[in-house]
Amino acid sequence: MEQEDAEFLARLLAEGADPDEVFSNMTLLTHAIDTEGDGALQTGEPLTVHTTAVLLAFGADPELAAPGGRTPVEQASRYGHHLALDLLRAHMGGRVGGSEARRASQGVHRGQDLVAFLEARLDEEADLARRCDGDGCGRWSAHGHTVDFCQAELAGFHPTIASHVALHDPARVLREVEAKRRVLARHDLAPAVGDPETPWDDRDDCRFDGDPWPCDDLLDLASPYADHPDFPRSA
Repeated sequence: MEQEDAEFLARLLAEGADPDEVFSNMTLLTHAIDTEGDGALQTGEPLTVHTTAVLLAFGADPELAAPGGRTPVEQASRYGHHLALDLLRAHMGGRVGGSEARRASQGVHRGQDLVAFLEARLDEEADLARRCDGDGCGRWSAHGHTVDFCQAELAGFHPTIASHVALHDPARVLREVEAKRRVLARHDLAPAVGDPETPWDDRDDCRFDGDPWPCDDLLDLASPYADHPDFPRSA
């Protein structure tokens, strides 16, 4: 963000705005870091840290995770935003080691809960698809107001709904379940084993892309099930 944007933000905070307000599924601090990091990435200009500095100066919590689960440190790490990382570490002060360890442990537990939840949902979907495929055909088709379920045809659907139903036939669902299982297997936990990483050493991360675990792909796999009663609330 430009210097004048940081000055405008400072005026708002001085007038009583909440520095930990949530905006677009991010806290103001994670949003500022994202804007600074992405802006430098898109333009090739040097990183700036104006808005991050303003928010921290007005009391933004340097350890408060966004609703999606990403902390300011994790957001800065994504972009290699060393200026923001230095500021965050300074504001976390002596609490850094203990709070990071606790947060890393919480992240691993959250990821493990998500994996177990996703495996259960995929098992359910595969079982239901097999039970719907009584004659082994597995492929449904729509013809106007009618859906051909292989074993029988059922009429009375709106044509759009008929097409939607046929699109989700057992064969398609089983292929999708297997694809999701492969994605889930790729994005498993790579525990910290002492190999130095930037900016953190000994970090629990995703084996596939090296992002903090649970990574975005794992969170995206879980997101369609957010209304399920067993969805891990911490995710």
